[in-house]
Amino acid sequence: MTIDNDIRRLLGDALPDITPLPPTDQDRLVGLGRRRLRVRRFSMAGAGLVAATVLAVTIAVLPPALLTGSGALNVGGPEPSPTPTVTGTPPGYEFSPTTAIRLTSALRAAMAQAVPDATFGPDPNLTGGTLEFPANAGEYEAGAKVTDAQGWGTVHVTAVYDPQVWHCTAPGVTNGEVSCDEGTGPDGEKWVFDIVNDAANGRPDILLYKLILTKPDGTSLTLSAENSDRITHSQSAPTRPTPPLTKEQLLAVALNPGLTLHP
Repeated sequence: MTIDNDIRRLLGDALPDITPLPPTDQDRLVGLGRRRLRVRRFSMAGAGLVAATVLAVTIAVLPPALLTGSGALNVGGPEPSPTPTVTGTPPGYEFSPTTAIRLTSALRAAMAQAVPDATFGPDPNLTGGTLEFPANAGEYEAGAKVTDAQGWGTVHVTAVYDPQVWHCTAPGVTNGEVSCDEGTGPDGEKWVFDIVNDAANGRPDILLYKLILTKPDGTSLTLSAENSDRITHSQSAPTRPTPPLTKEQLLAVALNPGLTLHP
C-alpha cells in the first residue's frame, strides 16, 4: 500500500462518523502529509510511528469542527500551536512554475551568502538540479550536496502555505531529539530549531539540524541539514562531524525576503 493510500485510510479511520472530505481537500491533506513525512523521517522508528506521524499531520490541518477532544497527538519534536488552522491555500499561493523559478534564484543567492566557503552539487535523491525548485514538480522542494573543508553533507528545503506556528515540546527519547529552540525573527517570523540524531538506528553520530520558519504571509519553510546522505544515512558512517549548515546559517537562509510564496 502506498503512503498516499495510508494517509487516505487514516483519514477515514480517524473520522469514521463524519461526512467524507471532498477529493480536493483529501488531496491537499495527502500532499501535506507526504511532505511532512519526508521532513520528519528521523521520527519513523517503525510502521506504527509512521502512521502516528501521518495522523498527527492530518489532525493538525483539519478544521476545528472536525476535531474531537484537543486534537493533539504527540509523537515528539516540534508541534504546531492550535490556531490558526489551515483551511485551504488562498489565491496567489498555489503552485506556480514562475514562483518555483523565483524561489530557486532566491535560495541559491541566500545559500551562497550564508555559506560562502562551500560548494554545492545536486542531491541524487531529488529530481531537480542543485538548489532547484523544479518548475514542473507541483510542489516546492529543493536540495543539494554541500561540501567544504570538513567534508560533505546534505541540505533540503521545502516551502508550503501553512500559517500554523510551531513550538518545541519536551525532547523525545524515541525520535532521537537532542534539543529544541524557538524564537522570533526581525519581521515577526516565528521559528523553531530542532537537533535530532539517529540513535534509534544505532547512529547517534548522524545528526539532523531542522529549522521550521513561518513568515507573516503564511509561507512555511522547512530547512534541514545532515552530516550524511539524506536517504541512506543509517547504512553509512557520517560524512563529516556536523551538518554543513549551522543554526545561524539556516536562519539566515530562511529569513531571506525572497523566499516567500507570495512576492
